[in-house]
Amino acid sequence: MSAKRAFILAALCAAAIAGAAALRQRKAAAPGPAQDAGWARYEGPFIRFRYPKGWKAAHWVSAKTRQGNWAVLTPEYQRDSRHAAGVVNISSYPDQEEKRPLEEMFDPARWPNHRLAGPPGKIAVSNGRCVAYPLEEAGDSGVVSKIHAYCYDGGGRLYDVWAVLGDCLQAGKPTDEARRNARVYEKLLSSLEFL
Repeated sequence: MSAKRAFILAALCAAAIAGAAALRQRKAAAPGPAQDAGWARYEGPFIRFRYPKGWKAAHWVSAKTRQGNWAVLTPEYQRDSRHAAGVVNISSYPDQEEKRPLEEMFDPARWPNHRLAGPPGKIAVSNGRCVAYPLEEAGDSGVVSKIHAYCYDGGGRLYDVWAVLGDCLQAGKPTDEARRNARVYEKLLSSLEFL
């Protein structure tokens, strides 16, 4: 498969995932008890969110950078696999030095193997604002769909909320795993509250 064909297939796959997520986002009302049935709630420093029961939420702070980190881990999570499909990662940047508009956060020069798979989308969250970027990363054996949302809380602190959704080997046909992970990511992100 040529590199150009692989790129086109990857873009279509990631766009299908992002498009379905955006459509569900528009149709969904604000998260409420019915939408969160069967989900656990995490509340800790700075943020609150919901995640599937049976998954685990972890939090730690980097001693060197004071960067806050959260990971929502799938039941299949293996130690040191934060880049595994389905794991949702959240990082906060306490220095508040970042001032770029959220719509300008994705920089292709810094991410040479990544491409936008669709337009960035604004996401409404409590006491903050987010823009989600559907991405795809081309590799030797196919394409990996990812999503990154950059958020500012009410005080101007930057957050990065990202996940590897899964593989896409055929245009418009994400794996069941990638579709499941996209739904979990979307629901978790829509439940996000900055405290």
